[in-house]
Amino acid sequence: MYIFKRDYQVNDATLEEIWEAFTNEDAFEAWNGENAQIDDEVGRKLRMEFDGVRVWGENITTRRPEFLSQQWEFIDEDWKFKSMVTLRFSEFSSGVYVQVLHEDVPDERKDEVEELWREKIIGKLQTYFRNKEKK
Repeated sequence: MYIFKRDYQVNDATLEEIWEAFTNEDAFEAWNGENAQIDDEVGRKLRMEFDGVRVWGENITTRRPEFLSQQWEFIDEDWKFKSMVTLRFSEFSSGVYVQVLHEDVPDERKDEVEELWREKIIGKLQTYFRNKEKK
């Protein structure tokens, strides 16, 4: 099994905005363009989609606005596996650091999971907040 761990920066965002991006349905839809069933209540069942990659899961631990741990289950036939995702958020002078720890990734899904985070999640967040700031 593969463990994906990366640190990212999302400029022009606040800690609260990043928290909401992962736990508030309206905020999620604004940056991702997809509907979701999410919130920050422990034990709450989740449903999300990232450019066609469907994920169901559950909140395991939440500490607003800096720590979120979730169990994810990829439900599509070619992406069928369960994993653990831990997100840590911390502010810096011009935005928020996002530390991603994605555990229990099958070795054969390593490249796809790296792309998922880089392009379909963090990349979209970075673009959203960069463009939001210009409006």
